[in-house]
Amino acid sequence: MGGCAQGVSLFLVVTSTFFCFIAADDIDEETKQRYDDMARVEQEVWRREALEIGRQKGDECGVKVILNDDGRLELFALGFDEQIHHKWQMPDTTTWSNWVALPVTNSHGDWTEVRFNSAPSVVKTPDGRIQLLALGNDGNVYHNFQHTPGGSYGSMWASLGGPMAHAVSAIVNAEGRIAVFAQGNESRALMYKRQLENSTHMFWTEWASLGGILTSVPSVTLTAESMLAVFVRGFDESLYVKRQYPTHGGTVRWGKYEGLGGDIISTPSVPSSLNPSNLLEVFTRQTDKAIWFRKEEIHTRPLSDAVEWTEWQSLGGVMSSGVSVVTNQDDCFELYGRSEKTNEILVKRQMKSEGVEYEPWESIGGNHSATSPTTVALPDGSVHVFIRGMDHQIHHNAKMWGTADEHGRRQQQWTGWNILRNDNHLESKFISFLC
Repeated sequence: MGGCAQGVSLFLVVTSTFFCFIAADDIDEETKQRYDDMARVEQEVWRREALEIGRQKGDECGVKVILNDDGRLELFALGFDEQIHHKWQMPDTTTWSNWVALPVTNSHGDWTEVRFNSAPSVVKTPDGRIQLLALGNDGNVYHNFQHTPGGSYGSMWASLGGPMAHAVSAIVNAEGRIAVFAQGNESRALMYKRQLENSTHMFWTEWASLGGILTSVPSVTLTAESMLAVFVRGFDESLYVKRQYPTHGGTVRWGKYEGLGGDIISTPSVPSSLNPSNLLEVFTRQTDKAIWFRKEEIHTRPLSDAVEWTEWQSLGGVMSSGVSVVTNQDDCFELYGRSEKTNEILVKRQMKSEGVEYEPWESIGGNHSATSPTTVALPDGSVHVFIRGMDHQIHHNAKMWGTADEHGRRQQQWTGWNILRNDNHLESKFISFLC
């Protein structure tokens, strides 16, 4: 134990290679302070290692997408200038605007500019306005929003505090208010902040810790009971879910973390809508680079039915990303991920609603992709897929309805990949971010 003193075990000294106890009476204040400093350094090393695990084993995206209240798509990406840029469909929904940088002034009162390390988490509130929650380079979470549905955004970003790590996830809860989740920068815990409303105005709560040690961006959804459920990858690389439960008093409480196992190397992907039985399903990429999933099922019991998770099931593939999940017009899931071998975007379709069998992986091209795909399904059944290419541009492919044949039947076809350029001769380039 080379440098460890013997004696009464009252003072613990920790290094990366050994633990030793020193009698408190045997050291002076200066030495004790030095040991305290050593411990803090060690803790910082462990913290940075945990964050690096998250960076190495998280997914990287190139763009976020949402549907405006009038049916037009709007995109958000992180530019080389560390500003958030957006681009939107024109009213004909076949042409696009140029990329436009959103304002960068913050609302601290000092008129300084805020820069970002990720594109925003994007949600739409019941009044039809798009709301943006993004992590600044200073570790604070910032909020901006449309003044009117489909309209312009605020001239300043409001700080919601921090410090947080990586990126944030936002959702509109059953009350129509925004809830935000992030990983604490120091604690690595799941942090939670939400909007409340009183008789005069809307306001934000303080950040609250929900515990845990995260190594992924959290993924959040609403259960059939309109309760929040948050999926995270833990420090042991297993999947965990933490969810709300109603109380007899009419309030809501957070339950304990439920371990779902697995050996995960991606951000958990949760469909934006529940399956037809109103139950949860979750998809991950695991260490064999295949896509795996678990789902809730109802099991009949003598006194009452119980909802339980199935075992992990593999959907195969050799993927370099997790999957983006949409629900198609047949109420079946479609999974979109990036092939490790070819960089192409692959799709796998559920064969029947709520089933566990899927069609084989199918390529839709895009071997120039450099990020995980971002997808959205529209009410008409069309599906839009976006990636950031190796050229740092945003690329788009869409599965659209063709013209009807002589029998009135229509088939869906892919448009092929197109770069979403500017038409003003100004080139916009984008960087990837954890998602």
